[in-house]
Amino acid sequence: MLKQVRSLRGTLASKTREAIFALFGETALPPINTNASSSEISKWKRKKEVSSCYKRLFERIDSKENFPLILTRIINKVLNKKSSSVEMAFVVVICLAILDPKNGKLKLSTKTMKHKVKYYLVGFNLFVQLLISFINLILFNFFLRIKSITKSL
Repeated sequence: MLKQVRSLRGTLASKTREAIFALFGETALPPINTNASSSEISKWKRKKEVSSCYKRLFERIDSKENFPLILTRIINKVLNKKSSSVEMAFVVVICLAILDPKNGKLKLSTKTMKHKVKYYLVGFNLFVQLLISFINLILFNFFLRIKSITKSL
C-alpha cells in the first residue's frame, strides 16, 4: 500500500513538472535538472524568467475573464475530473515548490509536503463552504421574492 502511495505521488509530481514546463515553454521557463545541486537550483530560481512564471501561476491564461488561471490549466492537465481534493492540493504544492523563488529546493520533504497539502485542503474546504453559503443565500432571497410576488397576486 505504501509503495502504491509513493508511486502515485511520484507520478503526480512528474506529470506536474511536465505540465509546468509544457505550458510555459523553454523560452519562458529555462529547463532545470531535478537532480541539480543546491547551488544550481538557487541560481535557476533567481532567474527573472522563473520568478515571472511563479507570478503568472495566479494570472489568467488570457486577459479575458472567462479564461482559467495558469495554475488551473496545469491542474487540469495533470488530474482528471474524478481526482480528489488531496490530489489537487498536492499538484498546487508541487507547482509552488518548483517555481517559488523563496524556496531553494525543487523537492519537498514528506513532512513539509504533508503540512502544505493540509494547508491548501483547509483553504479548499473553506472556499467550498463559503460558496455553498453564498448559493444558499441567493436561493433564500430568490424564494422570498417569489413568495412576495405570489402574495401580491
